[in-house]
Order: sequence, then C-alpha cells, then structure tokens
Amino acid sequence: MKIKINFFLKNKISIKVFNTFINILFDPVTSKRIKWLAKEYKNIRNWFDLLLILLNIKKKTDVVFKNGFKFQELSKNYWRYLYFYIKAFKNNVIIKNLGTKIIVQIWGLNLQLIDNINGIYQINEIFIDENYNKFDYKNKIIIDIGGFIGDTALYFISEGAKKVYVYEINREVFEILKSNIKMNNLEEKIIPFNIGVSNNYKEGILNITEIKGSTSLYHEFNEKMNIMEKQKINLVPFKDILKESIDILKIDCEGCEYEILENILENSLLEKIKEGIILEYHNIDKNRNSEYAKKLLADIGFDKIYCEIKSNFLGLIYAKR
Repeated sequence: MKIKINFFLKNKISIKVFNTFINILFDPVTSKRIKWLAKEYKNIRNWFDLLLILLNIKKKTDVVFKNGFKFQELSKNYWRYLYFYIKAFKNNVIIKNLGTKIIVQIWGLNLQLIDNINGIYQINEIFIDENYNKFDYKNKIIIDIGGFIGDTALYFISEGAKKVYVYEINREVFEILKSNIKMNNLEEKIIPFNIGVSNNYKEGILNITEIKGSTSLYHEFNEKMNIMEKQKINLVPFKDILKESIDILKIDCEGCEYEILENILENSLLEKIKEGIILEYHNIDKNRNSEYAKKLLADIGFDKIYCEIKSNFLGLIYAKR
C-alpha cells in the first residue's frame, strides 16, 4: 500500500484527480485534513489510524510519529496540533515522552509542556517563527506578564537578556514554569511570581479551559470554550510590580492587556519603560480591541507602533519610543 500511495502522490495528474475526488466526497475541513495527511503520512507511523478517525471509524488513537514521540489520545478536536508537531520536527526540534512528561529540546534549552496540546503552539510561535524578534534583548531587564510555561522568558534569556521577571497567574501552569526555570539552571536570571496583574488591587475569577494558554478573567473571552475550573485569584496593579526601571515589557494575558496599559497611562510610567512594549491584543468587544490598544500606547507616549494581525481575534503590537 505504501508503494502505491507513494507512486500515486508523485504523479501530478494523479494528485489533481485525488484532490478533486476528496473534495467531492468530504466537507471542506475533512477534505483539507485528508490532503494534508496524504502529504505528511511518512512522518507518522500509524497514519492509517488517523485516516480512520477522519472517516469516523475511530474516535481516538495514540499517534506515533516517525521519531518515536507519541501524541496520546488524538481525536478530531485536537487535530490542529498535529500541524504544530510536524512543523517543530521539520525544524529539528527534539520532543520526547519521558514517563508522563513531554520534554522539548530547542536552542540548547529544555522545556516541559503541560500536556499534548498545551505548549507546542507556543514553541512554534516563539522559537521557530520568532514572533518576538523585533527587539534587541542583549543585557536588557524585562517584565513578562503572562509567562505561561516560561517559553518567552527562556527565549529572552537565550537572546542575551540580563534578567526577566515573570508573572503567571494559573497555579498549575506556574508549577511547570518554575520547573522549566530550574531545569535550565536559570534561577538567578528568571524570577517567577504567581501573581495576576491588572489596574488595581482586586479579586477575580480565573476561567481555566482545557487550552491553558487561553485561560482568562473575562467570560467574553472564554464563552466559546469548555471551562474546566473557576479559580479565585487576587490581582495587583501594574504600578506596584514596576519597582525599578525596565527595558522591555511583554504582555500576553488574554484580555487584561487593556487594564495594564490604562494603569501605565494613569500613573505616567513611560519613563520607567526605557525601550518598548510587546503585547498580544485580543478583540474582546467594541471597547477592547486593537485600535484601543494602539490608542493607549500612543497616549502613553510611544511613537513607533507596529501591529501584526494573527487572526480576526488577536495579533501582536510592538511599541517603541
């Protein structure tokens, strides 16, 4: 069967016939996935099991990649993560199952992912696509709000940062963050805090979804996701964590970016942020969106503002003085 498939997919006319046939038989999403599998099947040992999932013959399977890494209990819901793993492998990223842990080796670093789906997207975004490469981090002091598993903090240190103060509000994720700092012997350079940052001292409810990177305080942000847990948390104003001048502020906190920018503006904190801000914006509603984020940054005093759109819902903004 492999020989026949290999021959079939090398023939341009056959590929066109194959694609037309698939488009007729299946809905657009399934069609796209089958065509992707036809291109990537050599990277997956049990690719036929994946085909059975797409044909609704099986509901779940453990995907075994060519390099031996196992993605446990893949279903249609998690199909998109296959793309991220294949992309990582093609960029020489080593990913291993060590007991119940998933360990990624990249740029001389070791990172533990939370599970099959939480962390692999960020590995691609930060280390392969290098979405944060718009600044020079050498010898810089950075505050990282929304530190997740420590991926951006480790990236900053790899790029020469002097020190990174990391804030991660989710208690489960924070434990992985601490473990990743320790695993790379960077306790003196990366300082973690299990604190939520906002515009005031207040309590909140953290909506924890199965997509840990999309955990948020805002119901509007999570209303289409499966909320697994609601966690009571305490928030502090940004002005009170800014104890010394820093070079760069990174914000990726699933909606709280607006309150942090408002706090910077209200307290005239521009002089304590020497170089710039990188933030992931989220279009939550008509009042909290990319245009409002850019307005706040301009009002704060940044005159070089660049927006990179990722989807209809989010993107990155780089602001420099």
